[in-house]
Amino acid sequence: MDCVSAEHAHIRVLDSAWGVGRVCLKPHMRYKDPGSTTKDADCECVEGFHFENEDQRACVPNRPCGKGYGQGSYGVCVKCIDQHMYSDTNDKTQKCKPLTNCEKQSRCTITKSNGTFDNICGPKVADVKSCDDPQPPASQASSDIRTYIIAGGVVGSILLIVFILLIIFIVRRYSYQRRKYAQKPLSPDQLEELKQKILKECERESALCKKVLSKSVFVVEERIERQIWTLAQEMYRSHPVQESQHKYAVNGYLQEWKSWRGENKEAVAELFRCLRQCKRDDIVYEICNGLRHDVGYEADLEAQLEEEGACNKAKHNLMDELMYAFCPCAQKKSGDEKPRPKTKIATPEKEKDKEAAAKLLDGTPPRDPDVTPHDAGAIYRSRASPSAPVIDDCNANNQGVVFVSGGGGAGAGPGVHRQYSQPVQATS
Repeated sequence: MDCVSAEHAHIRVLDSAWGVGRVCLKPHMRYKDPGSTTKDADCECVEGFHFENEDQRACVPNRPCGKGYGQGSYGVCVKCIDQHMYSDTNDKTQKCKPLTNCEKQSRCTITKSNGTFDNICGPKVADVKSCDDPQPPASQASSDIRTYIIAGGVVGSILLIVFILLIIFIVRRYSYQRRKYAQKPLSPDQLEELKQKILKECERESALCKKVLSKSVFVVEERIERQIWTLAQEMYRSHPVQESQHKYAVNGYLQEWKSWRGENKEAVAELFRCLRQCKRDDIVYEICNGLRHDVGYEADLEAQLEEEGACNKAKHNLMDELMYAFCPCAQKKSGDEKPRPKTKIATPEKEKDKEAAAKLLDGTPPRDPDVTPHDAGAIYRSRASPSAPVIDDCNANNQGVVFVSGGGGAGAGPGVHRQYSQPVQATS
């Protein structure tokens, strides 16, 4: 008889007796230990299956175990915390996992496990015995940090907004002050200082000279009134008048005078001098006041506020400035911001004019016969078209403008009294 290997015949020799060995070939089963000729094989189930008992006859599916429980022997769910372990999943394969020992890592246990999560450890410490003191949980510490960050962001944003509003208020307040006092009348001393500053700037900038003379022509034409020929007499004392075809007499001789004298500092000074000779410093000051910002002249506003008693209105002015800074459209003009009526400087010549007007109203002067427009034009012009005033070359001492006097003089026109009349611009 031939001998057969027990390993190939799945035969095991147990206690000197022959027997058939265990075979792990059933579904979901595998060999854990194949065994030997002297030791039987050991079987196990694949993951997700278990034996119902020790005989290892068949593998059956596991049932799911919840958090805090893990898979035990023969499909029984065991409580992990009882074994100082934890399970944080809910499935059919998860077994209990060992807890982290924070003390062995020189750390304090901030939060101990309840079986559903691992121990939460803090930072490393020099002595783990100090871990007995109560420590705030990590969630509270992180929430405090977030609170501090949010509070800091809010405070920083508020400070930034306040800073921006402060800058806007300062800029708008400066603009408000400039706008409020831009057309504020200056004192005589300030106007004289401004005039000298304009003359000084004209010496350096020719463009400013042109601007001053252009504005002067406009202002003189609007304001000269009865001194229309007196100004011409002062301006043309040393220069003969040529033919000019301008529409208005004032504009005509002013433009011709500009072309003769040029647009320079000397011409500006000469024009101001002529206006002063005509006792029309008010026109000079109006021209200078309109050019105060072109030469960078800023009056002492604080001194003006004190002189005008504006300290008593500080609260009201502050509210106006706030309204202008943040709500310029809703700002209401206060009573002290209303445009002031223009005041004219009283001169002896104007006083005489008032007396003459009073006499006319009282009827004291004799009434002269009416003059036709043709006769009136012949009195005030000797040419067929409008022109600048004519200079009397015969009078060497006083080369003035020729006027026709009334009241019975030689060569006088019919019934024209110079004292009670004004220059008439003839038309073609």
